[in-house]
Amino acid sequence: MEYKTHEVLYRDLMDITYSVKKCLGENDSEMLIHLAKEHKHVINEIKQAGFSRDPQLLDLVKETNDQVREVVAEIIIKRDQIGRRLNAVGNKKKLARTYRQI
Repeated sequence: MEYKTHEVLYRDLMDITYSVKKCLGENDSEMLIHLAKEHKHVINEIKQAGFSRDPQLLDLVKETNDQVREVVAEIIIKRDQIGRRLNAVGNKKKLARTYRQI
């Protein structure tokens, strides 16, 4: 029974992670917010289920971890790109204000 509980939770986490990756490509911020809440919920369920010593779960946990790390890296890249764009817009506005004052 323990194996099924953990297996289902990690598969749910993988599904959510896949959906996040897809949303990043579509720039769907509302869906990302929804998926973040789902992710948090599943993580809390994994914590409540407790630590499993089942060696059959090792590959699934590793695959899930790798997938989550990959998506986190993509989120960081997107965040940095958005930050650079916002800085560029801010710099353009500052430049425009400066030239208006001249």
